[in-house]
Amino acid sequence: MKMKNYILIGFLLLFHIIGLVLFYLDPSNAELTWLNMLVCLAVITIAELPGMKWLLSYFVIFSGGIIIEGIGVQTGYLFGSYQYGSALGIKILDTPLMIGVNWVCIIVAASSVVRLLKFQKNTEFGAFIGAALATGMDYLIEPVAIKYNMWNWQGDFVPVSNYITWFLFSYLFSYLYLKQVKKTNSAGAALLIIWVIFFLTVKQY
Repeated sequence: MKMKNYILIGFLLLFHIIGLVLFYLDPSNAELTWLNMLVCLAVITIAELPGMKWLLSYFVIFSGGIIIEGIGVQTGYLFGSYQYGSALGIKILDTPLMIGVNWVCIIVAASSVVRLLKFQKNTEFGAFIGAALATGMDYLIEPVAIKYNMWNWQGDFVPVSNYITWFLFSYLFSYLYLKQVKKTNSAGAALLIIWVIFFLTVKQY
């Protein structure tokens, strides 16, 4: 692995350790989640360089994530009946722009683990594993997001439709990313592991 990747992974690890300390000192620091998302996006994007093959898939995942979440919020279809709080900042279609960033980070992270494990040789199977990992990540994030007013569900219950929709669109997005990008994003793979530990830990606060 190149030195650049070690530096990026080390930065992600240090950044999240600091984040855990901030959460421990004052849970209201959850309002800085938007900063965490932007930093993670910047790091995984740097890891893609040089080259621009990642650009199309990042754009489609970001914009697609915003569109489907916007439809979900406005209609109650796809995911279920939910609304976003104020913690994630600026919204379009009642959906924070950071949600598009969240989709990119999760899909790239999950797909990078797929590539690291050499599952991408069959793109359909690789996308299936990527979708399962991405949906599992959403399952971990849900209770933390609800607790800190990032979003909330009608009746305080996350419906099964949320996870079904997450899996279906994660499959499509993972398939696109695996088709477009042919190298392993080591920082992305590390991000998935770091986020699993981070959200399991924050959940206890």
